[in-house]
Amino acid sequence: MSAALTIGQEQRDTLQSLMAYRLFLCHEVRLKRLGAEGVGVEEIALQFSDDMRFMQDIGWLERWLMEKLDMPEAEQGEFELTMPRENLVATLVRARADARLGIADAIKRTPTETDEERRARFQVAEQICDELLARLDYREETP
Repeated sequence: MSAALTIGQEQRDTLQSLMAYRLFLCHEVRLKRLGAEGVGVEEIALQFSDDMRFMQDIGWLERWLMEKLDMPEAEQGEFELTMPRENLVATLVRARADARLGIADAIKRTPTETDEERRARFQVAEQICDELLARLDYREETP
């Protein structure tokens, strides 16, 4: 069953930034953490596949190319998240966890960004993940 959630441009841009951070800037730290948690290579590959599917849903590459080519389609206002609900939930839970780590950890930041700006950026990303998880009626399991 597909999630069929629609998000706006600001949410999309924030999530794209978070996912790019997770997948391309801090991937080594994330992979080490997963390995230390006992996550196997097959599970990491499945997570990566879901993460890339999510990136496809939010149009990360197409949108970047359209912006570079000054195409009007780059101003798309809504993005439909079409991946299966359980995969989307798992992806958003992982993204939210990494946003929380990004708030606390200054592993990578842009040269012009202050620590306060970095924390605010990750807090917004965490809030968006929380909002989308609520829209998906996700409830965290408590031990």
